[in-house]
Amino acid sequence: MEISTEASSSRPSNPLESSIHVTTSRTPTPRLSENFPSNIYSSVETEAARLRNVSQRVESAVAFEAHHLPVVKCTDTAHHRVSTPKSFEADALTTARWLLGARLVRVLPCGTRLSGKIVEVEAYLGPHDKGAHSYGGKRTPRLEPMFAAGGVAYIYHMHACSCLNVIASKEGDPVGVLIRALEPVEGTSIMLQNRLRARALRGKNKTNMGPVPLVADMNANEREKLLAELCAGPGRLCHALAVDHLMSGSDLVGGAQLFLERGEHVPASQLVVSPRIGIEYAGLWKEAPLRFSVLGNRHVSKPWPRAQDKKMRKRKKIS
Repeated sequence: MEISTEASSSRPSNPLESSIHVTTSRTPTPRLSENFPSNIYSSVETEAARLRNVSQRVESAVAFEAHHLPVVKCTDTAHHRVSTPKSFEADALTTARWLLGARLVRVLPCGTRLSGKIVEVEAYLGPHDKGAHSYGGKRTPRLEPMFAAGGVAYIYHMHACSCLNVIASKEGDPVGVLIRALEPVEGTSIMLQNRLRARALRGKNKTNMGPVPLVADMNANEREKLLAELCAGPGRLCHALAVDHLMSGSDLVGGAQLFLERGEHVPASQLVVSPRIGIEYAGLWKEAPLRFSVLGNRHVSKPWPRAQDKKMRKRKKIS
């Protein structure tokens, strides 16, 4: 293993602008606090105060990392398992930052490894976070894995897809990080075939669906397009890795079928922070800067088009 360090020689006057890319779904914005007028704070003071605190924590942590910590480059990262569950017992923000660049591995019953580099995650902060499943202290049999110790998988089923979360706190504290996108690394052909099968099953009678398309029959352009979006989204990556909600509760540290491995460090200059996707119901919390992704990576997911946008496109086609 070779480790080298590069320390910044000077700190710029505005570290956030030079070290962190903060975006919304449409236009860039430097700070979350600017999105909230003072009159909103007066009406929901407690919730807004929590959001301001979250924003400040994210900005401070990234700025500190960019200008005070050395960049550690590890060239020997292949198949290095996470050594202890304590790696995931800090909090959701710390775990989300650590997960970027790490590798998610699925070992099939035949022994074949499927894996991908994590390039996008979202943090969910527990009972006070309106975007979290555990909001308000909700606890059901389905949510039970959320209350386990850090490093356990919480996998839920939604819209014919499964979504994989990593529990990111101590036992009893339902805090987690959703893995939103992977850059495929191992077993790409099998992952592509899994995605083709999932697409064929979607919206069809599973007992009378006809033949599933084969990767071998695809031309180069079709294969390249499917590869780019193969794991771009929580449902897609679970399809590709053959992960479903029945695996919820799996140990991602010591497990044999589904686990995490250490990966390459993603420097702060390559970190994009933005609001989470698909939680319009979460009020002010939908604007919290809790989505973290790798700058310029083509495998990062994109927000689904709004219903109104879809209607406009249909009208243009008709006209």
